[in-house]
Amino acid sequence: MRKKSNFADFYESISQKKIIISPKKQRNISLSEISLTGSISSIKNNDSVQFESSLERDFIYLIEFDKKVYRYLEQPFKLFYYQYNTQKYYIPDFYVEFWNGLKQIVEIKYNDDLIANKSVYQKKFNIAEEFCKKNDIEFQILTEKEIRSPKLFNAKFLLSYQNPKYGFNNNDTQIILNVLKQYEQLTVQQLLDISVKSDDKKAEMLYIIWYMVSNYLVYFDNDMKLSMETKLWLPKL
Repeated sequence: MRKKSNFADFYESISQKKIIISPKKQRNISLSEISLTGSISSIKNNDSVQFESSLERDFIYLIEFDKKVYRYLEQPFKLFYYQYNTQKYYIPDFYVEFWNGLKQIVEIKYNDDLIANKSVYQKKFNIAEEFCKKNDIEFQILTEKEIRSPKLFNAKFLLSYQNPKYGFNNNDTQIILNVLKQYEQLTVQQLLDISVKSDDKKAEMLYIIWYMVSNYLVYFDNDMKLSMETKLWLPKL
């Protein structure tokens, strides 16, 4: 079993003093009658991850599928600031670490909400940007325009194939690899038709193809929505 992510090293490294240091999420998300809330089981974190909107949920799908992401944490910490002589705090939506060392604080907002509440969010975002500059972290604000793209459809579809509930014949995966080596690039439908002739076997072989795509054993253009006409190829060694 994968070891549960420990964010203590992150909290020990940050330099901002006006911050609550804790390797736990700063706010538990409860059920809401006005927005979609819930949790998703995270393979990367070996834990459940909470969300408080469908847009946050969709962002989680994206980073769960993104092989460049090492780990992430929702509601990571509190940043304190003063407004009208009153101390307030701001909790960013996500902290994300990548395998290449990049670190991000990500705020998830609907575009209409950003526009309508610009004055409310601006102070919080300024505080977040200042904190990120001091700690070598990138600050990002993502809306449905960036999140709800073909990549989201692909992530949600392929995540269901990453960890199959039953085993399959390794010879079948080798057949797919050999066919792609021979033809270099094929559509999903072409790969399926060449790899297996029996109609009874095609459903099983298609499952294996999606498994291989979901685990980056076979590549495709993730900027395009997956279909049977999607072109597949092997990663370059």
